Amino acid sequence: MEAAAAAAKKRRFGRSTGKGSLGSDGLDHISCLPEAILGEIISLLPTKDAARTQAVSRRWRPLWRSTPLNLDVDSLSTQERKRTMFVSRILASHPGPARRLSLPFFRLRDRYAKLDGWLRSPALADLQELDFSYDIEDEEALYPLPPSALRFAPTLRVVELRTCHFPNGMAPALHFPRLARLTLYRVTISEDTLHGLLSRCSALENLLLVGNFGIRRLRINSPFLRSLGFSASSWEGYRDANFQEVVIEDAPCLERLMPLYPNHGPATIRVIAAPKLEVLGVLSDGISQLHLGTTFFQKMIAVNLTTSIRTVKVLVLDSNGPNLDVVVDFLKCFPCLERLYVVSRPHKVIKNIRSYDPLHPIECMELHLRKVVIRYYEGKRPDVDFAKFFVLNAKVLREMDFCSPSNRNLKWQDNQHRRLSLENKASQVAQFTFKTTSRTRNELTRNRHTHELSMMMASRAKRMEEPRLSTLTTSCLRSARAKAVWKFRHWPALRKVTTSARLRGQQGPDLIGLLPDAILGEIISLLPTKDAARTQAVSHRWRRLWRTAPLNLVADDRLPPRKRIAPPSSPRSSPTTLAPAAASPSATGTPWLTAGSAPAPSPPSRQCIELHLKKVVVRNYGGKWPDVDLVKFFVLNAKVLRQMELGSLPNCNQKWLANQHRRLQLENKASQDAQFTFKKTSWCTPMICRYLTPSTALCVDAASGFGKKRRFERSNSQEPPGSGGLDLISGLPDAILGEIISLLPTKYGARTQLVSRRWRPLWRSAPLNLDVYDLSGQERKRVALASKILAEHPGPARRFFLHCFRLRGRHAKLDGWLRSRALADLRELSFSYEVEREAQAQAYPLPPSALRFAPTLVVLYLSSCGFPDEMPPTLHFPRLKQLTLCSVAISEDAIHGVLSRCPALESLLLQGNFGVRRLRINSASLRSFGFYSKSWGFSSASWNGFAGAELQEVVIEDAPCLERLLPLCLNDGVAAIRVIAAPKLEIMGPLSDGISQLHLGTTIFQEMTAVSLTTSMRSVKVLVLDSDGPNLDAVVDFLSCFPCLERLYIASQPFKVIKNTRRYDPLNPIECIQFHLKKVVIRNYGGRRPDVDFAKFFVLNAKALREMELAGLNNCNQKWLANQHRRLQLEKKASQNAQFTFKTTHTSDFSMNKHTHDLSISDPFDRSL
Repeated sequence: MEAAAAAAKKRRFGRSTGKGSLGSDGLDHISCLPEAILGEIISLLPTKDAARTQAVSRRWRPLWRSTPLNLDVDSLSTQERKRTMFVSRILASHPGPARRLSLPFFRLRDRYAKLDGWLRSPALADLQELDFSYDIEDEEALYPLPPSALRFAPTLRVVELRTCHFPNGMAPALHFPRLARLTLYRVTISEDTLHGLLSRCSALENLLLVGNFGIRRLRINSPFLRSLGFSASSWEGYRDANFQEVVIEDAPCLERLMPLYPNHGPATIRVIAAPKLEVLGVLSDGISQLHLGTTFFQKMIAVNLTTSIRTVKVLVLDSNGPNLDVVVDFLKCFPCLERLYVVSRPHKVIKNIRSYDPLHPIECMELHLRKVVIRYYEGKRPDVDFAKFFVLNAKVLREMDFCSPSNRNLKWQDNQHRRLSLENKASQVAQFTFKTTSRTRNELTRNRHTHELSMMMASRAKRMEEPRLSTLTTSCLRSARAKAVWKFRHWPALRKVTTSARLRGQQGPDLIGLLPDAILGEIISLLPTKDAARTQAVSHRWRRLWRTAPLNLVADDRLPPRKRIAPPSSPRSSPTTLAPAAASPSATGTPWLTAGSAPAPSPPSRQCIELHLKKVVVRNYGGKWPDVDLVKFFVLNAKVLRQMELGSLPNCNQKWLANQHRRLQLENKASQDAQFTFKKTSWCTPMICRYLTPSTALCVDAASGFGKKRRFERSNSQEPPGSGGLDLISGLPDAILGEIISLLPTKYGARTQLVSRRWRPLWRSAPLNLDVYDLSGQERKRVALASKILAEHPGPARRFFLHCFRLRGRHAKLDGWLRSRALADLRELSFSYEVEREAQAQAYPLPPSALRFAPTLVVLYLSSCGFPDEMPPTLHFPRLKQLTLCSVAISEDAIHGVLSRCPALESLLLQGNFGVRRLRINSASLRSFGFYSKSWGFSSASWNGFAGAELQEVVIEDAPCLERLLPLCLNDGVAAIRVIAAPKLEIMGPLSDGISQLHLGTTIFQEMTAVSLTTSMRSVKVLVLDSDGPNLDAVVDFLSCFPCLERLYIASQPFKVIKNTRRYDPLNPIECIQFHLKKVVIRNYGGRRPDVDFAKFFVLNAKALREMELAGLNNCNQKWLANQHRRLQLEKKASQNAQFTFKTTHTSDFSMNKHTHDLSISDPFDRSL
């Protein structure tokens, strides 16, 4: 019996005798995670697996009951009687709250009292996701939805109702303030009830209506709706129940409009206002009338083409023939179309003899259309003529797929290549693929991704084309997490995991892989160093996680120093290795080093030291020579270090600290952003330590609720908070505690009053940090809470964040907030209105009371408002350092007046403003300037009468401290840039041929072509270029203009084919190529002949090059990499220290940089920082 019990104990977590756990040392690392993370993991598991975690150990026993309940009734058992019994037991034993309840296909059979008891159970309090449907027993009548199901309305986020009857009369107080996703499938509901339901969903983002009854005309008025999918009933017995018309009256955020079964209705679709619509389809001749503004289509035939919709990027059409004339009319209606999906139905024989007229070009064919997919392609004459139209005329086409319903041999494919004239293709980079798929029209109509707004467009299109997924027809009605578990149970293709990719002891589906990246990173940071690094071999998903997770670098103090950190024998010796040790037993999970042995004074060359190591914690630091040498190694060599903590056991007086600062040579630190902290070895509360700055690292546990008699005495053993630990935070002075509170979010700052009597008055005496939008998800509550905080707090204020404020006649309320005494001495102001439809013609003006903070403001952000043209003569911004104007209507005189009154301004960002055509910069303190002219989502003609008044010219007249000049948007930038005086300019770009004229002193570039090279700027160190081809001649001219350039970033745009045959002339050397250029990054590297010739120029001639990065959009296999090494002639590189890296990236350029205001970053375009 004892042997059996021991064997059963060893089999926990799947560890049988002779097998390890997740780590190679046999330790259970998952149980070391905090309870909050374990609870999140349990809530993601299926119901049975989550309940079974109680049998793991005593630590795990209470976790399931304290975790929000995830109850999926259908997965409990295959027998109805057992399912009913299990549900009753679970709801009786779990105390609540609940996250999800899935009750599909419930058989009523006089069990209404049982169902009502379940829904009224306390275990389902605060339910967030509800999935409910009856089992269809009578086709003529559907059972009503239980009234008790509506009691969850205030907390529901996801609702899926199927095969039931929705009650006609709803209580007036019934609202769904948090509901983000709603699905109604075969539900009987009246028009008035549905419209009333939608009007009470203030946060609704996704709506899916499939085969419902009682709706004939649907009107959409929703400010936050982003995706709408709909279809009428597809069952013959319910044809009379179809709704006939869909009207999009006002949907300012709508991105997707998807008629899923267009041949079954509705017959009419009217789009009146949807300014952000990007995805449209499936459209077919089953839709009798399609109104897009004033444009009118009748059964796919254009009747009136007066309005063009430039926001639509993806279009899906179901065409008979296919009919080329019909498709061309849609291309004219959507001039910015990028992806076109066409389902060809061979029911009619249509002669597609239309030819492309270059005198009347179609904009999307010339500039935007990049992908075309043709389904049910049979290779007949109509199909060939239809496809050849795109082959010969789409000039930026990158990919075209021909999907045939049956297998085609090579002879057939060769014939199609000849008939399509692929050798005469208009786009040289286009790729054409013939595929075999069993899915035709229904795959595009039964779209499963109506609710998945986070999916990228390319990955969605790719998944739509995978032939393995065709068996799913109703998965669009499942929730995201339920779908993920369902895939692992029923898809054999997804369960083929290689032996090297499986974690030892794991059986069945990989449920850990379903966790978010943040939780997986936390798990990896707790593993020993070797095991954490080995997770890169699990899959493509895991490959990048170890590098993004916090580094756990453990040096084993039981090994001799020469094995822990061995000094290199020469400058070119191999990198030193750090021997991994067992993971720290600390429950906080912080990676740490144990001091006690000194490394050799010569620092090793390590990639993690150079590029990744950001935090180091050293425990048992005594300040002796071995400890000092160990710590000094990181101080002098860790170039990206941000924080270093030295945990000392004895008390540290000021004299001892000053001596340590001198011995560690902190003034010679390798990272200028590094902060060093000495503190006692103690426990820290994770909730508060997330917001602590390094200057407050002594803070330990402010929220553990210690009694009044607890003294600040040092405990003999280090224990977690709440079990004898020390409250060191409360020992800090009030000034430091107030600074900590002012850095917390508004809700957390106010909650510190509940810690103890000592903490009660601190929030009111600390500077106020008020973020109105973060207070609540409901607008009414946000307004009430903001008024209450401003009334109770005496001031002063540090930050006031008021974004997307809905004015709606509340001028007095807004003015009262801004005049509140709680906002006295405000340092940071962020303000914007919510852009409403009726406000498009006239932007709301900035309240005059907002300018009363001018003497104290340090950071100012204004968006979607009108700046006053006339300012008082006494208005000045003496302390303002950061200024951001986004979609602001402001005149030239006003902006020049504001800039002249900011004597301390260091960073300026202008994004899509109106009213400024020519901007002159004269600032003695400005260091960073970013700008672009176009506004996202607004038309300049509709804002305050500034028709076409967008930024066209920037003139840097006098900026003695300017270091960064950043034209952020390539194609929508200014037409001319003139730099007259900027002696300290170091960073410039991105520059592209969208800038018509670039004047740098007397040097002139016209559309990236050097016209005059008379002035050289030796101060520029970083340059970013966007080059077609890429064009080596244009880039070399820029290198000649900037002789001291150190970093060069190139975004290659393959729209032109340029032969880069230029060779380097050693008799006319380029100074930066010879002495200074150290790093080159090339984006969109495709490995073609122009790319190779361009890159090879730097490989063979850059003598000081240290790093060259070639980033492409496609994955690179080993064969392709070997071929590129040979073609680039890397063995003949000019710099022996150069390292060449091939990467896969999802971004194609360097535009829209986010580091305009972050002056602490030396290179804002370096993605490794």
